[in-house]
Amino acid sequence: MAGERKEALLSTVLRREREHKIAEVMDFNGFSEPDFDLEPGFRLVHKLTEDHFDFGPPLAKDGPRSIRHSVPGTYDEQRLTVQGFDQSIVHFNRWCGQLRQYIKRVALASNLPDLFVSASGKNSPMQALALEPSLENSPLSPGEREMVIQRLEILTTQIQQHTELPKEQFEILGRQIRYLTEASVRLGRKDWLNVFFNVLVSFAIAGIFAPDRVNEMIGYGAALFQFLTNPNLLP
Repeated sequence: MAGERKEALLSTVLRREREHKIAEVMDFNGFSEPDFDLEPGFRLVHKLTEDHFDFGPPLAKDGPRSIRHSVPGTYDEQRLTVQGFDQSIVHFNRWCGQLRQYIKRVALASNLPDLFVSASGKNSPMQALALEPSLENSPLSPGEREMVIQRLEILTTQIQQHTELPKEQFEILGRQIRYLTEASVRLGRKDWLNVFFNVLVSFAIAGIFAPDRVNEMIGYGAALFQFLTNPNLLP
């Protein structure tokens, strides 16, 4: 029995370590965990595009493993044999980059020129906050986290008042707001702001607000959370 408990504990630790590595790659590429469904066996499905990445058996020991993933923007699927989970993470990072580029192309074709383009440029109001030279990536204080929660509620109300959301989009909005709330505990202010404006961009892709309101909503979000760059703005 002791051996079984030890094996179960090691499996739990291993799974958490691998989930953490996957989450880090998502964040690095401007995605968030609620953007994906996690199916059995570490198979991730991007909710908006239905592109997928399958890591194979989640708890398999390092060694040769087979991974499968879609090619974003096509109906193709690639199958690869890699040496260990860390190598599959390298391929996942490359795949996330391809998915992001595909979303850019969709945005441009749909007359959404701001998505992942100007929204991530230095002239964007949100990026102006995140790139503020004096902004440190320090943890949020309890008071700041409380303000974040309050202002996320204000943002949610603003979106709901100006948009009639079907059930699916309402669920996306709720998941992302919950993710941002949770992220305020574990991310520094700079990282949180970067994740926040990427979530706003994902809202436009999902049709939560109209394409011509992208700049307006990003500017509104920048104003709501400017206090994270200037403690003097706290009430």
